[in-house]
Amino acid sequence: MTAHEVNFDGIVGPTHNYAGLSFGNIASQKHGGTVSSPKRAALEGLAKMAFLAGLGVRQTVLPPQLRPDLATLRRLGFAGNDAEMLAPISHGAIRRIA
Repeated sequence: MTAHEVNFDGIVGPTHNYAGLSFGNIASQKHGGTVSSPKRAALEGLAKMAFLAGLGVRQTVLPPQLRPDLATLRRLGFAGNDAEMLAPISHGAIRRIA
């Protein structure tokens, strides 16, 4: 039986931002609230994946997640039309789900 290590990387999507919500992540905390560039971040991620693949590392690319996931928000109890559901989230009223 042969085992292989595989690197999984996700491509940054258009909603990429520096919200600073990753508690304990120094980079997240340091850059929270600053302006992000989703296109540049996606291109940097693809370049990193290509570099690793060039080194012979097995690489898997995950597409960006669909966001906002309105079905999940409804399951979590949010109600109303799309704009009404997104308003409290987009204004920072929800900081963390414990």
